[in-house]
Amino acid sequence: MSDDLLAQLTEAKTEEESWKIIIQSYFQTLPEKLSKAVWTIAVPHWFNESILRALFPDSKNDLREIYQQLVKLPFVQDFPERGHNIFQSNRQAILRNLWKENRKKFINISTLAKEYFKQYREKKTEAQIEYLYHLVVVNSEQGAKEIREICAEWNNKFCFAELEYLVNSLLEQVEENRVQGLAKAVIFYRQARAALRLDQPSEVLKEILQNLYIAEEILHKYRDKNLQADILQTIGDTLISLNKYQEAREKYHQSLELYKEQDDSLNIANVLQSLGTVYCKLQICRESLGYYESALNLFYKIDDVLGQANTLSAIMDVLKNYNLFDDKSCELSEKIHSHVSRSSIYTKVVGHRVKYYAPKRLYLLFQEKATKLYSDLGYTFINTTIQDRTEKINKEKPSSKGRNPIIHFSKTSTIIPREIPDLIKYPIVTEKATILLENNKYVFTVKPSAIKPDIKKAIETLFDVKVIKVNTQHLPKKKTRRGNFIGYKSHYKKAIVTLAEGDKIPLFPEV
Repeated sequence: MSDDLLAQLTEAKTEEESWKIIIQSYFQTLPEKLSKAVWTIAVPHWFNESILRALFPDSKNDLREIYQQLVKLPFVQDFPERGHNIFQSNRQAILRNLWKENRKKFINISTLAKEYFKQYREKKTEAQIEYLYHLVVVNSEQGAKEIREICAEWNNKFCFAELEYLVNSLLEQVEENRVQGLAKAVIFYRQARAALRLDQPSEVLKEILQNLYIAEEILHKYRDKNLQADILQTIGDTLISLNKYQEAREKYHQSLELYKEQDDSLNIANVLQSLGTVYCKLQICRESLGYYESALNLFYKIDDVLGQANTLSAIMDVLKNYNLFDDKSCELSEKIHSHVSRSSIYTKVVGHRVKYYAPKRLYLLFQEKATKLYSDLGYTFINTTIQDRTEKINKEKPSSKGRNPIIHFSKTSTIIPREIPDLIKYPIVTEKATILLENNKYVFTVKPSAIKPDIKKAIETLFDVKVIKVNTQHLPKKKTRRGNFIGYKSHYKKAIVTLAEGDKIPLFPEV
């Protein structure tokens, strides 16, 4: 290292300035064409000879020679199945320098990259993501439109992994202030939806909430009421996850007005259902039931059976938890029965929650519907009649800890009864977990907020078994890399459940 370079690095005040000095010094040692090629190939996440030809059209004659020189550079690595790429830290430093010193050139290269990947986006998901990555820099409004379309399509197809990689890729542009306007708001909105689906911890949700507020402010300059309503509803959902119910109520009311202006029945019903949940959390029970009933009517009108099922379940929880089963609630019970009777499809959740948490009067009302529910969906109905279950409940004495192991819940639990079966996400079937099966121990991924009594109750409810012990572990986030994308696997919680002798959970289909 020369004395001049060392002196410049000593005077540098930030890491960004240090990288800039190193890059400029190194590039001065390269041939002119090779130096230009490095600036060019840093813009896409990876490159091969075909991409280099599209982005560097001035050197078609000696293109292969330049490509061979590029792949031998010390900061270039293999990119499996795609070609090569620059180390992420070096690439980011080059891009920051290029964006700051020659923004016009950056946009021109991004335009060429956009056109190249556009021709492959229908065939390859990674090409579609790379196309949108460059499009938001070249044309923000068009990028916002296409991001919304592809995200809606992938969401309907349950392509959640692709959605997550797309959002992470686009956030790279946002964090470097290369994206503004409507596209920035759309990216923040999609980031929030992904985080809510993955049940992220509160620290992450607080950061995402700040991004949503930025998106809300951006939309004041636009007339996109649909997106504005979606963001307000998402802010409400995030605030509920952070237990900020008063603020959530305000945002839901704002989004409700916007959805009513557009006559969007499905989203109106969803917001009404969310308002019912908010008022339930605030212990304003009659208001909660009113919003749930309005949502139920709309779900029936648009024939959304899953929405009907979830709303029915929520209504029963309010009636049960706040002891509202009086003569005044008989009319509402009849309405619930009417809605269930007219529904042609049922969901597993209603069967569980009606069977285990409703009082005897609604037991008899829903027992036939719950039985049909299981048979229609191919589930095995628990072979215990209402009378047998009622007699067992009456005979069961409370445990020494002061709660009935069948129908009572932990006093420290903050989970409402209808949400307890949802605490169990999926079983873990690894080599270690399979070995544990020999000791009648089963391993499940559960929600991070789940506590042991609730996990026990959920397993007993879902599989009709007796749980004698529950052990839990909080697994930390793990760093992962797929090609040029660096991120973290989501934090999750693992539960090891020990069953009583003779009880089993069928994890594998019988042959």
